[in-house]
Parts: sequence; structure tokens; C-alpha cells
Amino acid sequence: MLTPAPTIVTAVSGVLGCAAIVYAIDRSLGGAARARYRYVLAGLTVGLLVLILRGYIRPYDARVSVAKAIVASVAAACVLYEGYRAYRNRPVAEGVKRVVGIMLALIAIACYFNGFKYSFPPYWHHSDIFHYYMGAKYFPELRYDGLYQCTAIAQDQLGTVGWRNETSGQRFHLDMSSEIRNPEKRIRNLGGDNLLMPVTEVLEHPDRCTSRFSTERWNAFKADVFFFRIVADRQYWEDMQKDHGYNPPPAWTILGSFFWVFVKSCG
Repeated sequence: MLTPAPTIVTAVSGVLGCAAIVYAIDRSLGGAARARYRYVLAGLTVGLLVLILRGYIRPYDARVSVAKAIVASVAAACVLYEGYRAYRNRPVAEGVKRVVGIMLALIAIACYFNGFKYSFPPYWHHSDIFHYYMGAKYFPELRYDGLYQCTAIAQDQLGTVGWRNETSGQRFHLDMSSEIRNPEKRIRNLGGDNLLMPVTEVLEHPDRCTSRFSTERWNAFKADVFFFRIVADRQYWEDMQKDHGYNPPPAWTILGSFFWVFVKSCG
């Protein structure tokens, strides 16, 4: 939905008005008072931007990436401007560079943490954990190329499932087999050309995955696939399997496997 023109005009006018007031106050101060004022202003500006950013963030929203790009562009422009002033023998004051640098750094931190409004309920990154947890836990069977294909076969075998949302108490049902057998479904061909491939080619040969697992391990794998599917919406789930698979260094595989065994033994 587009923002109405009067709203944009009002916002721009308000920003310009505030900038004029801020500049006037800055010019009226001197010495240590002006330096303290600039640091306080930097903090307030960051706080205001965080509040604004929080109001626009939604789960899986890409707008925070736009904010990051803006911050990076402003930082690059500042570097170019500093170079231009130095070329003209009119260097930017150290105090100004310090304040602007601190302000941009704080804004960058706020953007990195999505305005401190976490956008992957309940507070963990679904895609990262899916890849790095599943890849390490089932590495003996999946290796580096089997995650997506075996996930597709597991989802097909799960069939129609039901679960209850722990927060709302609402019950849901999903035909996972029908979902995975959608003719438009694509996954990354990790063991081949690394391009997207129709999942139907994988589902025709389930034994290529199930033969790698013991019965107990295959059932555990299906249970984990079920979990990761129901915590993500359909589009996000499908995009996860168009990524580039399990690709950390061997050190993570060793540590990840160790912690999984440790947690299992403690449980």
C-alpha cells in the first residue's frame, strides 16, 4: 500500500523543521557544551530511528535490508565527502567525524538486530537452525548433498499431520504429502549441478534416502522435518530448500554432533 502524498509531505516538512532547529541550537552552543549536545543528539537520533524501524518490521520482512543499505550508502557518502573536503584543504572537524561515526555505528547495530524487534518468532532463525542442526545431527546419513532431497521424501511420508499451537491453543492440519507433490515445487540439486530441480524426480526414488538411515534414525529425521515445517510458513519453508544446503566447515559438524549427543544424553 502506497503512503499518501500528504503524509509524505508532512513527514518531510517535519524532518526539515527539526533539522533546522537542531542546527540552530548547535550553532548557538560552543566548546564542550556543543560536543555534549552532539553526542546526546546522536543517541536520540538512533533511539528515534529504532522506534520507527520497529513499527515497520514483520516476520521475514526484507525492509530492514533496505534500511541497512541506506546506512551503508550514507556511510560511503560521508567517506567521499570527507575526502572531498580534505582535497579542498577544508578538512572536516574531528568532533564532527566522531559524532557521525558513532551515530552511524549505533544505527548499523540497531539495523543488524532488526530494531531490537526479533522477526523470527519464537526467537531463533528457522533457516539457520534447520540447516546447521539437521546437517550436523544427521551428517552420517545426509553428508553435504542429502538434506533437501531427504527432507522432501520425509515430508511426503508424513502425509496429513495435525498439531496445536502452544501460544494460541488453536489446532491445525496440513497435508504434507500433497504440499510436497505440487508440480511447481523445486529444491536445490546439491549433489548435481546446484540448480533448482523438480522434486518429483526425488520422490520417485525414496530408497535413495531411506536406505541411508536406520529405522530409528529415519523416524527421528521425519519428526524433525515435521517440527521445522510447522514453525515456518509455506513460502519460507520452500525458500529454505532453495538455499545452498549444509555447508559449514568440518569443525562445526564435529561440535554440532557432539552437542546433539550431549543434549540427548542429558534428556
